[in-house]
Amino acid sequence: MFIAVCFTPTASAQTKRDEAAFHDALKSFQSAVLQKNLVKAGNMMHFPLFTSKADPGNGKELPADPIGKQELECYKNDIFNADVGRILPKLGEEALSEIAANEDSYYAALRKATDPGSKMYECYSQYPGRNGGSESFFAFIFGKINNNYKVIAYYGKWPLR
Repeated sequence: MFIAVCFTPTASAQTKRDEAAFHDALKSFQSAVLQKNLVKAGNMMHFPLFTSKADPGNGKELPADPIGKQELECYKNDIFNADVGRILPKLGEEALSEIAANEDSYYAALRKATDPGSKMYECYSQYPGRNGGSESFFAFIFGKINNNYKVIAYYGKWPLR
């Protein structure tokens, strides 16, 4: 007599795997940026990559200004500017947040491109401007696409275009 027993992963097991996969992707991304290997960093992005938030007039922000892989060459120095190159590789847990399922319209729109049931994460930094200038910020949004965490969106204080 043969009895087959199937084990299905629990939600918490899936969450732990997603967290581990995200942290691995983030470390690789941070390392690529630290080493100024923008080709490797670009390969860790999903295209179209959304590069700003826009409000179409209804009070709900949506991802905007998508760029394709070929356009990354034009914008890589703006995305990976000196501040990002200096700050991103040093960011730790305090800069990370899991994007909850009841997110706002911006994240809900991004979630449509991710693997069903997977987690999304944001790596965000706010920092003082140079020479006493106003504060600035940047964020990279990670989503699971085809079972791999990739950067699916970026935004900063100033739009790329």
